[in-house]
Amino acid sequence: MNLEALGCPEPPGWDLDWASLLQRFAWLRPLVGCPQDPRWHPEGDVWTHTTMVGQAMVDEPEWRALPSGQRAELFTAALLHDLGKPGATKHEADGSISSVGHPRLGARLARRELWRLGVDPPARERICALIQLHAVPYWAMQRRNIGRDILAISLRLPPRHLALLARCDARGKGTDDTHEQLERIGLFAELAQKQGCLDGPFPFPSDHARVEFFRKNSRDPHHPPQFEPRSSVTMTCGLPAAGKSRWVRQHCDGQPVISLDGLRDELEVEPGRAEGEVSQRAHRRARALLREDHDFVWDATNLVRARRQALVGLFLDCGARVRIVHVEAPEPTLRARNAARDQPVPEADLERMIDRWEPPDLSEAHEIVWVG
Repeated sequence: MNLEALGCPEPPGWDLDWASLLQRFAWLRPLVGCPQDPRWHPEGDVWTHTTMVGQAMVDEPEWRALPSGQRAELFTAALLHDLGKPGATKHEADGSISSVGHPRLGARLARRELWRLGVDPPARERICALIQLHAVPYWAMQRRNIGRDILAISLRLPPRHLALLARCDARGKGTDDTHEQLERIGLFAELAQKQGCLDGPFPFPSDHARVEFFRKNSRDPHHPPQFEPRSSVTMTCGLPAAGKSRWVRQHCDGQPVISLDGLRDELEVEPGRAEGEVSQRAHRRARALLREDHDFVWDATNLVRARRQALVGLFLDCGARVRIVHVEAPEPTLRARNAARDQPVPEADLERMIDRWEPPDLSEAHEIVWVG
């Protein structure tokens, strides 16, 4: 799907049609009437705020000067930046209204909907990163590791674009401290400029320097650590029936494969059963291969970043070079493949996995390969 179809205004008129967007996309409608604390959002509900942010984006000369694809990504992020608020909003005992965690929840919801619409995966992930991180520039000076955070952000999207979205978010409120908010956002952009990554990824001297920097906070990002890999590990990542095992058969011929599905077959257990025993057996096999400096494949869904981090840490500690291969398929294809399996993943389980799905980024491994 072309992102312009999500209502991104185009020259010469730069026209916005909010009513049409609400009519076409049901997942926007919960924003209408969703309350916000009037101390921070005196303008009203989340949808009112969203329309103000979108208009602020369209009025921005910097936004209008961008290539059409980047304009569409930023406008979509403005449209969806508070998508998580209806699910996160709470009325507190003191009468205030909170929405703690709404950026992360909003990114997850946006990923699901943009995937269903067939949006190009790299563009989709930049939009999701903008949604998840949209409050970072405002709070940058209060974050303990803002220098590290900026380098991580630069691997996912240009920090300049994040600052632009944050400025529009600030202008889309009815508060009296807009100037102060814009100053804070400006400081974030200045820090990114000083780091040399305002408009693109930080120039790490090597893939291993990048990986080790995000594993160990004290490491100098400019210093290339010595690294002679003893083996190579390929880790697959993706929803069930996306095509991970097919990719492994086509591209990793001859390498040992540790497949969690295969281990379940060995143990004659259904998915979701005896997971501890399956995991222990997989780890034992991985450690044996790592001791022998043997290349191998770890084939599983690995949908959650924390799960991948634990495995990558094991592989790196044993001197392996790590490649994560993220495989995905369009929703109709994936659901058809799952239904055709001998043991399809139950619908409720698949929905939970879609909700948890976090594609990898370059802070996680030496190489990230996107397939599909």
